[in-house]
Amino acid sequence: MDAVNGYYRHLAIIESQDYLEKVNSLVEEYLEVNKKPRVIYGFHPWLDNSKDRMIEFRKKFENFLRHRLFKFREYLGQSVDLVILDAIGDFRPNYIARFVDMTKGGGMAIIYSDDILRGKLYKESLTRDGVVKDLFERRFMELAKRYRGIIFLQGDRLTFTPYSSNETHKSHKKIP
Repeated sequence: MDAVNGYYRHLAIIESQDYLEKVNSLVEEYLEVNKKPRVIYGFHPWLDNSKDRMIEFRKKFENFLRHRLFKFREYLGQSVDLVILDAIGDFRPNYIARFVDMTKGGGMAIIYSDDILRGKLYKESLTRDGVVKDLFERRFMELAKRYRGIIFLQGDRLTFTPYSSNETHKSHKKIP
């Protein structure tokens, strides 16, 4: 509720083998604050089980928009209450930036994966001498643990330093 009052976003990063259970738990908590959120769910439709995961989430929400990651233009300029990004098979910086940016103040962005460092689509083409560098992923996870307002759940280990609405303010002013 504090995020809604303070008009700031939370980012939740879930890296766990039981990611669906953890994402569902977080979504249930969010639904206690916002009963009917506008939701966008990002996924790659050609990856194994990605459509099945999307269908499971769609059952929970009335106002649900699905978003194929390679066709982001159809949602440019829109903002929603809850953003869920399936990063099981892909963890690209551009996708993360687009999705977090679609989250409006008071909302939440959730990125989930079983393993952020392994099994990603584009990484196989980025090898140098047969070695895949994980520079972005490692730096992203390091910063996620350090900054406020980011919920980072890795396995059963939780890292989170909350904001307070006393420290933040709404970025928009009421027009008389």
